Amino acid sequence: MRIDESLLRWAAAGPLRFVARTYEWARPTLSLGRAEPFPEGWNTAAIESAGIDVVRRPTGGDAVFHDEEVTFAVAASVPAPWAERPRDFARLVAEALADALRDLGLDASVVPP
Repeated sequence: MRIDESLLRWAAAGPLRFVARTYEWARPTLSLGRAEPFPEGWNTAAIESAGIDVVRRPTGGDAVFHDEEVTFAVAASVPAPWAERPRDFARLVAEALADALRDLGLDASVVPP
C-alpha cells in the first residue's frame, strides 16, 4: 500500500499525470479503506488465526478481501474523459483490464463492489 500511496501523491502533485499498476497478494489480505474502523468491530483473533494480513489503503471505500487475484491501482490527475467519480472510474479501468486479459485468452472478470 505504500507504493499506492506514493503513486497517489505523485499524481496529485501536478496536472496531466496518470499511472497504473497491477499486483498480486502473497497471502490472503484484508485491505481497509482509510476511514474503515479497525480493530473495532472486527474479530482480530479470528483474522490472525486464519493467517489473513490486514493493510490500510490510502483511498476510501469498504474493506476488501484479496486472495488469488490480480489487483490494480490507478492514480490520475488527467482531465476528461477521466473526470468520473472515483468508483465509476475504477469500474471503467477494471472492465478495460478484464477485456484486455480476456483478449489474451485469460479468464478474467470484474468483481462487483
